[in-house]
Amino acid sequence: MSESINNEALNESVESADNSILGSEPAAENTSEAVVAEVAAPEKTDSEKHISFLESLSSDLRKEKSLQTYKDVESLAKSHVELQKKFGKRFEDLTADEIKSIDTKFGAPEKAEDYGIELSDDLKNDPILGNIHQDLFDAGIPKDKANKLMEKVLGKIEDDRKNMETELKLQEESKIEAIKKEFGSAFDARKDLANKALRQFGGEDAIKSLQQAGLSNDPAIFRMLAEVGKLISEDSPVVAKESTSFGITPDEAAAKIADLRADPEFNDRVRNINHQGHLEAVNQLERLYRLKAGKK
Repeated sequence: MSESINNEALNESVESADNSILGSEPAAENTSEAVVAEVAAPEKTDSEKHISFLESLSSDLRKEKSLQTYKDVESLAKSHVELQKKFGKRFEDLTADEIKSIDTKFGAPEKAEDYGIELSDDLKNDPILGNIHQDLFDAGIPKDKANKLMEKVLGKIEDDRKNMETELKLQEESKIEAIKKEFGSAFDARKDLANKALRQFGGEDAIKSLQQAGLSNDPAIFRMLAEVGKLISEDSPVVAKESTSFGITPDEAAAKIADLRADPEFNDRVRNINHQGHLEAVNQLERLYRLKAGKK
């Protein structure tokens, strides 16, 4: 029994020694596991990298729009290095392309016309605002800030224009009131005379020039043209037959009253109710006083 056990142990020892002899064929390995280990994992797509990069950030940072353009840490690092290089330079050392690149990152458009600012026809010809798109672009102003700025500028210009129109209208009304007060009931007649003189000697060109210069209702111009119109009408036999009245201004009426009051014969007619010309003298005097007061 013991001899049998020893033989078995000896045989196992020999078999073990045979398996360890140099040159013998080694035992087969588990080749399937080795092959799997040697095959590299498939490379992630840009989209997967982008998602993976964003998922690696905190929830607050994931919401940042400025980070949405970076697909991975490497692209973020490159951008950071580029900015550091640019901002590490003095501004005057930057190239035009570098400045434009910085401006674009901060919201400046690619082209001047991309600001989309609309100007009225008169402002398009304005020496300052007519080229505002290019000026904003050259200065690298972000589009949103440029639009806010121009909204305020154009609003201020429109307010100033309306205020100016109102002021000019009030000035013209004031001039007309001054003329009416000066000429009283004779205003309409003198206005017709002034327009007649202006049309005869100046024509449409003169009328437009006076209007553009704001002189169409100027009291001095009106007074001068009315006098010229009187002279024209006095020299016209047709007009003389139709009417010799050009209206009497308050000042002219006052002067006429003073002349009549200095006339003894006229005063006698006014005082003497039995005088044949009494009623006529009284009516003449009353009419002059009405005209002096600016009434018809």
